[in-house]
Amino acid sequence: MKCIISALLVGAFLISTVSPATAQSGLGGLYFGGEIGRDNYKVVYDDGVTRFDGLGADGLLGGLFAGYDLAVDRWHLAAEGQLGVSTADLSVSVDNPDFAVSGTDEAETTYGAAVRYGYEIKKGILVYLRTGWLKTKFSSSLGTSEKLAALQLGGGVEMALSDHLSLRAEYRYADYEKDASGLLSSQQDLFTLGFTFRP
Repeated sequence: MKCIISALLVGAFLISTVSPATAQSGLGGLYFGGEIGRDNYKVVYDDGVTRFDGLGADGLLGGLFAGYDLAVDRWHLAAEGQLGVSTADLSVSVDNPDFAVSGTDEAETTYGAAVRYGYEIKKGILVYLRTGWLKTKFSSSLGTSEKLAALQLGGGVEMALSDHLSLRAEYRYADYEKDASGLLSSQQDLFTLGFTFRP
């Protein structure tokens, strides 16, 4: 969590050091872009008898996104689709008379959709919240894989660098459904920095 907060502060600092575009805000209409970020998962194992809380998976995430932003005065409403690939993985090895498990789980590809709503606090500087749905493929070293759905909440800041290019920093939280066994649940913390292009 400290790393995520630190990354969010760094992102805010980077945006604050850039002067917003002086022409049109450049934050409405059709857009697409790319992002990279720190991907972190908290994994909980619970079979009703044994519980492991606080297992973690860390890695990097790279992604693409596209959407349309409807701007009315300073208010913005956008629909966005996203696609990402993560390197986050979790290795577990426990061996005792009562409980034994060993293996590696990896988060791989993610796709989803979100609605973004925000307010342009200053010309070219947009602060927003986002809610969405996503599905992520998780694979195991045991040779199994499954896709789990999650609800996602987040927020961010976007700054226009020109009429066509902007920089954005986001924090997103996702709460996944339990896996097929019903024993594992996970939550995702994700911080990203990205560039957005508008034709």
